[in-house]
Amino acid sequence: MPRGANPKRERELDRLKTARMINKQRAHIGESKQAMRPTIMGEPLERDLPITDYQKLSVEQILTRALSLSRNQIERVVRFERNHKNRKTVLEGLERAA
Repeated sequence: MPRGANPKRERELDRLKTARMINKQRAHIGESKQAMRPTIMGEPLERDLPITDYQKLSVEQILTRALSLSRNQIERVVRFERNHKNRKTVLEGLERAA
């Protein structure tokens, strides 16, 4: 579209270009919906975890709830954490709880 044709359309075009650029960046670093889907067979999904709303919890909350879990359940949480956020404090706390 030639510049100066219509200011409203130019703004729309600029927004689309920006959105496309952001989507490419997200896909590159693994934040897109497709990249967030489990790719490894047998990888636990959040809904399969013994801790509800896991992704919304703080490290303290996760570790407190992990105290009441069995070893097998903790191992599932550890696998999930390693494949997603990979927080060192959570992983160390879970290893101590196991």
